[in-house]
Amino acid sequence: PLLSHQQQLLKDGSVPFPLYSAVCVDDQNKWLEFSPYETGFAHDVNAWIPSWSFGREYYNEKSASFAPELPFGLLMATFGSTFAERTGHLYSMCGFEDNYNNPILSKLLKSLYADQTHHDGKQVMFGRFHNFLYRQSNSGDRTNLQRAISLSLVDGSHAMNLPFPPLLRRERAVDVILAFDASVGPAAQQAYALRVGCVWSKSENLPFPNCDAFVANQQHVRIGNDIVTVIRGNALHSEPTIIYLPFVSNSKYGSCDPRSVPLAYETKSTFEADDVRDLSGLAAFNLEAAIPTIVETLKEILPTIPKRGVYGVSSSGTSTTSRAGRTGSSTEIVRSA
Repeated sequence: PLLSHQQQLLKDGSVPFPLYSAVCVDDQNKWLEFSPYETGFAHDVNAWIPSWSFGREYYNEKSASFAPELPFGLLMATFGSTFAERTGHLYSMCGFEDNYNNPILSKLLKSLYADQTHHDGKQVMFGRFHNFLYRQSNSGDRTNLQRAISLSLVDGSHAMNLPFPPLLRRERAVDVILAFDASVGPAAQQAYALRVGCVWSKSENLPFPNCDAFVANQQHVRIGNDIVTVIRGNALHSEPTIIYLPFVSNSKYGSCDPRSVPLAYETKSTFEADDVRDLSGLAAFNLEAAIPTIVETLKEILPTIPKRGVYGVSSSGTSTTSRAGRTGSSTEIVRSA
């Protein structure tokens, strides 16, 4: 299957519009957004190509090859490349915290990951693709990007485990975001991914509900442990309302705890059928319990704002609406939105 094939599913508007994302290894503030129609950098870069042409060689703003569209499986492996660990975390998981300079371990990493970056603080695995901005005319914040022949990309969770950036583009005018946070570990109890979204949106001068009060009042301690929390945005300031749903245990469901060490899937590579059944069952049970709050919130908010829609974001992807279509030409110009 191909990403562009999903256009056929979207013709009548009956299913959510999917957005996928990845971040650049060397600058994790650079989010690359993928839809069935177009792929590109928003915000300070603002350049786009048809999604079916991503992976082709580009030179001076034009496609320089006729390479076929990349398999969707390859793209999904990049969007979900949680395994692309930083070396510091990898050493820690293996119990080698004090051996960063161990020559044997360094040689092992080099043999495992070939020419991939392997020094401390960098990803040891990532996806590498032709850079469609290579030697493009300099406009926007593209200076470093246009110098690189290839793009090195990893799962956006390495920068922010809730991919808010694609949804917060001003032209999308998002009203409501359902944020499904699958984070684990101590940071999950403090809603760290949500807090990172607050800080990032403020740094980019983008509307987001009351970041300062959210952090100052330490509300994240409670938010990270409740099944659902509503963080209301100020509609007058175009702030979206966030309906936040962390992945937490629920005594009414059973003893399954996604944050416990045996089930902490960020550090677990193999799952038994019972593990999958417990985790998926817990997620469905918590969502069912949160539905009354979600419905009541939407009933309160939607009548007060222009009809635009409801958006969802999760630790594995996003859903929203978009514009733009496929032109079908074999030579495509990189366009600025």
